[in-house]
Amino acid sequence: MQTAQNAKQDASSVLDGLQGDVLFRTGSAEITPEIAHEIQVLAQAVAKSPALKVRLDGYADPRGTVDTNLKLSQDRANAVRDLFLAAGIGDEVLEVNAYGKSQSVAADSDGYALERRVRLTLQAQGGAAVAQVRASE
Repeated sequence: MQTAQNAKQDASSVLDGLQGDVLFRTGSAEITPEIAHEIQVLAQAVAKSPALKVRLDGYADPRGTVDTNLKLSQDRANAVRDLFLAAGIGDEVLEVNAYGKSQSVAADSDGYALERRVRLTLQAQGGAAVAQVRASE
């Protein structure tokens, strides 16, 4: 029994330090099959680490209206959330936030591409971030 507990703690430490984003096309909340697979692999690791919580922060680039971008960033975060739910991760482990274009700092089309994202952050239950996971389009 102690070995199983140690394995769960080790899984959390392996995830420590990963960081990143799921990137999207302009005006889209669609996730490619390749990225969906990567999220499923991550969900399997989260399932083995019950001390982890997954925070999903959705963003949009500055083009478009405030309302449209807020909805788009929510749709993107929900698309990632739905993949975690489908992989068996409970809703109580997931935190979903949407920011629209409110935190945009991009000045050109290259910068815009990096703002069309959902940031995944793995956090230890009860506080500090354990990891952020990066996946690209």
